[in-house]
Amino acid sequence: MNIQKITNILAIGLGVLGLIFLVLIISAGDDKIEMEAMNGDYGFVAAIIYLAFLVLGIVVLSTVVFSVMNLLLKNKYIHL
Repeated sequence: MNIQKITNILAIGLGVLGLIFLVLIISAGDDKIEMEAMNGDYGFVAAIIYLAFLVLGIVVLSTVVFSVMNLLLKNKYIHL
């Protein structure tokens, strides 16, 4: 299995998970979410925030790794 298939599966999985959280948040309604937040329970809002942090981390990590690889390969320090 090549890297493109793996990233496509990962992207689709994260997208579906985000869509599920979005539907759960919208179906809960504003008033219920506000009342739970006042009591310290952030529920699905916290889950979608953690999902956003996960996606941000994956993007930053892949950007740094591929940038460093490109810099090293262009300067011919590493032969892969």
